[in-house]
Amino acid sequence: MFQKLISPEERHRLGQHFTGPDPVDLINSFCIRNADANVLDPACGSGSFLVRAYYRKRAMNDHRAHSQLLRELYGADIGLYPAHLATLNLAAREINDEANYPRVAHTDFFDVVPGRAFCKLPNGVERQHMSVMLPPLDAIVGNPPYVRQEKVTKEEKIKYAKRVAEAFPETELRGRADLHCYFWPHACRYLKEGGYFGFLTSGQWLDVDYGFVLQHWMLSNFRIIAILESSTERWFPDARVKTCITILQRCSDPAKRRENLVRFVRFEKPLAEIIGVLPTGGVGKEAEFAERKRQAAVDAIRDQIERLTQPVHNDQWRILFKTQAELWDD
Repeated sequence: MFQKLISPEERHRLGQHFTGPDPVDLINSFCIRNADANVLDPACGSGSFLVRAYYRKRAMNDHRAHSQLLRELYGADIGLYPAHLATLNLAAREINDEANYPRVAHTDFFDVVPGRAFCKLPNGVERQHMSVMLPPLDAIVGNPPYVRQEKVTKEEKIKYAKRVAEAFPETELRGRADLHCYFWPHACRYLKEGGYFGFLTSGQWLDVDYGFVLQHWMLSNFRIIAILESSTERWFPDARVKTCITILQRCSDPAKRRENLVRFVRFEKPLAEIIGVLPTGGVGKEAEFAERKRQAAVDAIRDQIERLTQPVHNDQWRILFKTQAELWDD
């Protein structure tokens, strides 16, 4: 409902493409493995990933308080209106809790650096605020803005490249890289060893020159868990671009990276049909039971994908495999 209040022209300018709950829940399933995981969406929009992460974490442990869940969810957005919506959408999960302060920052994520407050929250003292730092992260999820490189100014590219170089000095994204590419390494400077990363983006980085730098960065710092695409639906319904989901796990061990088996998944049915259980949200025992059922169905798909080690092609999906050593040599 709130998303419709943002004009198509403004969404296009900011590269905002909203996604449904099915790819969001799949990404969250791959990346949020514990109920107490610290989660960041660095371009959160109106909060789709964070709200679904809230429900996932509550389904994993329904004894945790609303305020605890909010302390573990972090979002940033350059747009004032989307940032306000994300704040409201998270706060509305439990309106009876007095400590109802979502950690959503209205900021350019490339202004977020170590040692600087991520956001400020009321601390109970009139007209005073508490500075909140971004903690080491267990999961990074999101759908960063899709803005073609021609729309990114030279000054912005210099700033973004500086942030990437600060985080990963050996990674130099080329001038033709689309905006979303800079989000990957800058966000991952906060990701713990063993932490998970899941982005829904344009799939052009798989085929173009600037994508080789991004691929080298992945192979040098992560286990690539899966690259997922759909042959039947657009995960950016309002954008004419091929999209893919990329799931990574931070790994500093070269041997573990090289032996890792990468899964290339193409869904042959819409995700909603494969999952088979609709998302619910809401409060109350019945809603909580339905949400646990939804999360279990999505986790079952994740587990199937991760357990497979041989190619498969059926009416649900096609899955191919390569080791990271093979990808590196290629």
